[in-house]
Amino acid sequence: MNYIYTPIEDYVEKLYRHLSINVPEEIDMIDIAAKLNIWLYFENLGSRAIERNGTYTIFIDKRISCQEQWQDFGHELCHALIHSGNQLQLPRDFISFQEYKARNFAFHFCVPTFMLEKLELPKMKKEAIELIAITFNVTRDFAKKRMERWIVNVKLESTVFHK
Repeated sequence: MNYIYTPIEDYVEKLYRHLSINVPEEIDMIDIAAKLNIWLYFENLGSRAIERNGTYTIFIDKRISCQEQWQDFGHELCHALIHSGNQLQLPRDFISFQEYKARNFAFHFCVPTFMLEKLELPKMKKEAIELIAITFNVTRDFAKKRMERWIVNVKLESTVFHK
């Protein structure tokens, strides 16, 4: 398979390898946060990341499903690792840009390409989406969008999914 990695996919793979996480079964947001020295709390409020005196804290909404919590963690982790600045003090366009980047990061962090490409996906699209959702603990909608993004970069004509 000829897949063209993006810089974010390279970054995510290096991050996972640095954390000694190589397969989906080793992925655990509590463990990841601990290894990255990020405080992680589950609260009755919308997910968010904050920085105070060089220490990052991620709050995850405990009212949502575990799949949505994992997806939110990926999104908020991008803010903690890559972004800077208090969004309350940033221009609206820059906030929109950061949010776009965090959504993109979450797709690649929650379903890492270097792990995704090792899966033997069924030829039926619906079954492939289900396998991704179960393997990476994400919602079916998230799995579908992630798979579609991945297929765009796959340069192998034989990768055809049937409805």
